[in-house]
Amino acid sequence: MPGNKARELKIRKQRVNVADGMTADGEIIKGSLIERFTVCRRPGCRCMKGKKHGPYLYISVFDGKQPRQVYVPVSMHAEARKWLRNGKKLSEAVNRLTQLNVELLRLQYPNVTAKGKVTR
Repeated sequence: MPGNKARELKIRKQRVNVADGMTADGEIIKGSLIERFTVCRRPGCRCMKGKKHGPYLYISVFDGKQPRQVYVPVSMHAEARKWLRNGKKLSEAVNRLTQLNVELLRLQYPNVTAKGKVTR
């Protein structure tokens, strides 16, 4: 099938482009950013009048068993946001590679059923 060969070649080129774009400058974190405001309850404090302390930034990550929240110091806010963006870009690239590889499998083996039988 000549059309399939051209499609296969196109998919392989797309995979190379996606893989090349997977490099990220610096660190990568897979997680979510949380902004938290607090009330200290000291008499006369501004937080008792509705102006809460914060925002305090945390990154929520999954450690394999449960979610964890890690405090981000003010001096690292910009850097932490960059790490999270890098993690999101990497995750999107992995998802795209998965889609392309599934499409490639279907092109290479169009007549194979889920049970491994060949249909004609």
